Amino acid sequence: MPTMAGDLGSRRVLVVDDAADMRLVMHRVLTSRGYRVDAVATLDEARAMAPSEYDAVLIDMRLGPERGTTLITELVAADPGLASRC
Repeated sequence: MPTMAGDLGSRRVLVVDDAADMRLVMHRVLTSRGYRVDAVATLDEARAMAPSEYDAVLIDMRLGPERGTTLITELVAADPGLASRC
């Protein structure tokens, strides 16, 4: 996994995945590498976390009945520069 520039302890990552085991694995791996991680299960939970304020957003493509691309589309519509963080 590429490393983001700067102090990793200040880098925030939002993980959006409906599978609890995947959220746990991603949280463990990323925090062990020094990232500050929040993990949520739904798009509504992700929206409540202000995803545009994160350095990176890792989004599952299939979130039960929802699609991860929906959040990406919303973020990019608000700020095209956010596409590189997803």
